[in-house]
Amino acid sequence: MKKVLVIISVLVCVFCASGVTAFADCGPKASLTVYVTGVEDGREYYITLLSDFDPGFSDEYIAKQPPKRRALYEFALTDEYFLWDSPVDHSYYKMTHSGSRTWGYMPPDKFKILLYFPDDGSYIISEKLERYAFNSYFTVSVSGGEMTVEKNGGAGGVYVEIGGLLVRIVITVLLELGVARLFGYRGKKEYKLIIIMNVCTQIFLNIMIAVGDVNLGGLGAAAACILAEIVIFTVEASVYAVFLPRFTERRTREGRAVGYAFAANAVSFFIGGFLLIMGEVFFKEVVNH
Repeated sequence: MKKVLVIISVLVCVFCASGVTAFADCGPKASLTVYVTGVEDGREYYITLLSDFDPGFSDEYIAKQPPKRRALYEFALTDEYFLWDSPVDHSYYKMTHSGSRTWGYMPPDKFKILLYFPDDGSYIISEKLERYAFNSYFTVSVSGGEMTVEKNGGAGGVYVEIGGLLVRIVITVLLELGVARLFGYRGKKEYKLIIIMNVCTQIFLNIMIAVGDVNLGGLGAAAACILAEIVIFTVEASVYAVFLPRFTERRTREGRAVGYAFAANAVSFFIGGFLLIMGEVFFKEVVNH
């Protein structure tokens, strides 16, 4: 029992010390994926996002940037927009063929897409666009020096969503089963209950985030995520308090089950969120180089 109390105390301290910042860094992130088609001749080009948010960079700062980055700044300014900068994603990506790029850390709600071709200094800028969902997909078709944009991820977007959900479920289940062992829950019935609960709650969580984003945008998605996490903890604590003590050979108390629900959700939220972010960053680094 002392081991359990120590685990809960540590998690409480981490939660209090991290506060809102930890939630912002580890919670689900909106993403924007752009598919580019029509560039099949091996021609080198760069893709970036422009936003109406002014980062406040001075002319002197822009002048000191590498030539390609400086050109992107200047192209954006001629359209009265600014190069989008993210603390995680690259500001721009180099491409040579049709393909896709994803901005997965707080992309702008309203933006334009810029394609820059350094071989002749030409560039194309889209009309003003707006993210339409928590994870938005756009297809850019290039032809005759112009681009057309559609709100459409096609089958690729569906596969990404389903794959992302499956990865989140697997990570959450593995983490929470690991915590279950520390709390003395090691039987098949306990594991089966935990797996079923996590599959259901992850689906519920993603539905809530999607509904919040569609109706209220990014803030709605964040609020829905917080509300869903509270509901999930309440439901899991109630279910575990009823069933887990019955499944264990030693007939553990309900308090242990509630403590497990809190510890498991805290671990999956913080550590699981960190693993998802690091995995996404690593994947993008591999794909984009």
